[in-house]
Amino acid sequence: MLMPFGFGLYALKLGQDRNWDLLNYHLYNPYALLGGRVGLDLAPAQLQSYFNPLLDVPYFLMTKYWPAPLAGFAMGLLHGAAFVLVYGIAASLLVSAQQDRAHQARQRLTAMLLALAGCLGPAYLSELGNTMGDNATALFVLAGFLVLVRTRDVLAGRGRAGWLYAAAAGMLVGAATGLKLTNALYAVAMCLACLFLAQHWLRRLGLAWWFGVGVLAGIAVTSGYWFAMLWEAFRNPLFPQFNGVFGNPLAAPISVADTRWLPRSVSEALLFPFVMVLKAQSVGELPTRPFVWPVLYLLAGAWLVQRACRATGAGSQWADCGRPPLVAAARALLVFLLASYLVWLGLFSIYRYCVAMELLAPLAAWIVMQQLLPPKSAGRAGAVVLLVATLASVATSHTWEHASWARQAFRVTLPSAPLDAGTSVFFVGGRVPQAWMAPHFPSSVAFGALSSNFPEGHGFQPRLDGMLAGRGGAAYAVIPAAVNSRERMVARWNTMLASTGMRAGTSWCSTLETLAQKVRLRARVAQGMVAGQPCTLELLPRDRRDLAAENLAEAQAHAADLVRYGLTLEPGACRTYEAFIGDQPVPYQFCPLSARNARRTAD
Repeated sequence: MLMPFGFGLYALKLGQDRNWDLLNYHLYNPYALLGGRVGLDLAPAQLQSYFNPLLDVPYFLMTKYWPAPLAGFAMGLLHGAAFVLVYGIAASLLVSAQQDRAHQARQRLTAMLLALAGCLGPAYLSELGNTMGDNATALFVLAGFLVLVRTRDVLAGRGRAGWLYAAAAGMLVGAATGLKLTNALYAVAMCLACLFLAQHWLRRLGLAWWFGVGVLAGIAVTSGYWFAMLWEAFRNPLFPQFNGVFGNPLAAPISVADTRWLPRSVSEALLFPFVMVLKAQSVGELPTRPFVWPVLYLLAGAWLVQRACRATGAGSQWADCGRPPLVAAARALLVFLLASYLVWLGLFSIYRYCVAMELLAPLAAWIVMQQLLPPKSAGRAGAVVLLVATLASVATSHTWEHASWARQAFRVTLPSAPLDAGTSVFFVGGRVPQAWMAPHFPSSVAFGALSSNFPEGHGFQPRLDGMLAGRGGAAYAVIPAAVNSRERMVARWNTMLASTGMRAGTSWCSTLETLAQKVRLRARVAQGMVAGQPCTLELLPRDRRDLAAENLAEAQAHAADLVRYGLTLEPGACRTYEAFIGDQPVPYQFCPLSARNARRTAD
């Protein structure tokens, strides 16, 4: 029970979460939900503006009312609960009443180490303490499977209590699916696993049926309200996804699916566990090398060959040698992982959706090893193989973006321009996410996004025109501003130097110049200082940038993009304001917009 606190401390070490999804929609969406803005704003967080925000509400409230490090620790602590759940599943499969106390103690220790190996997987570690949602929803998936394995005797019996437990497990997995729809693959896989928890085929079908009923109930609890809101606003409960079916004019008639990561051939699909390791970015933007999957793949293949040889009598030399029988719950685990993997491979092949599978993969590898080798050999070989695979994965793992901590997670300096009730603000361009700033503006301001990844339909322009005409106030564009991180670093160093009283012309200042060259500080003592002045550092010539020119070029590029919307942006009228994620500066430009009369009249 103490292990989750360790993961909370590790989340503190990583720093302030600043992943792209967080800045794009994990803050805006709960703000829109709590502020009743669904249908008022025009996709400020791009396509993702209409993803279910319920999972993001706790983090949004924590960063609003708590110090940022406390919110980060709380997220790491929450994600660390996965260790407890995986341990519970492993202990339920490895520990039995027929074992003596010493054997039970060894098996519990094994279960704990297998849970730790699962929590050191690259997908889980990459999202520890952040808001991408896969670690958090994996808790519901693991809890659902824990219900199945802990109540397997009741499930296999004849009483009605088994139906209730199956429905409870389904409701947990359904809750995960409602919170993040990519978890639907686990609902399908676990429903299949229910078919292996009883002997009689009617009982198996009944368990799968009630599990499915629970899944639907869980989806209704966590996302039914959201489907209803989207239906009322857009007549599409999954808007803008599957708009090819529902046909809302605001979005293009397409179905949204990211197929960039799918296998490109049958041979690649068959060898995909090795592809994931050999090509670090074959399953997502973040380099990932999950060594546990090739290990499990080879072990499962060897086990199937061994079983085939036994069945044909060709493998008499591979006698059972005291191997423990594969219990129904262990079969269900292997079926669950196999089905999850196959559905994932066919639909996404994006590795961060594998968190729940990854957490259970070392346990599955251990179980297969016990079936493949005699008990003593299996224990030693399994420990060595999993240790090497886990250490290799940890050594090559990466995390999504972080910044250093500040007391307040997100800060925005508001423009000096009046922001009255009729003001509209548009985040322009989808490359740099900006919707995270919306909660810092007055609630009376309406927001939208232009030239974003939202699949604009033929009704988008009329909706934009109606928004501008109906509100009647000023319109502004928010675009990225350039920042020189080296310049800010040198400014911090000079602040520290000023406190020391170090003066130009002294030996201390000369020593600083020598030190800056030897440690490659990428700064030098300022040239032309008069003796007695404070000793300061300045940027090297190669690190100097004309931020004003860069900002002007950025504004000009976006001005060209806005022409097709009938909007005019004057690059010279843009003003730059400060914003921070943790202690990292992310300034923005605030630019007045005007509608071109010719375009408005034609429309």
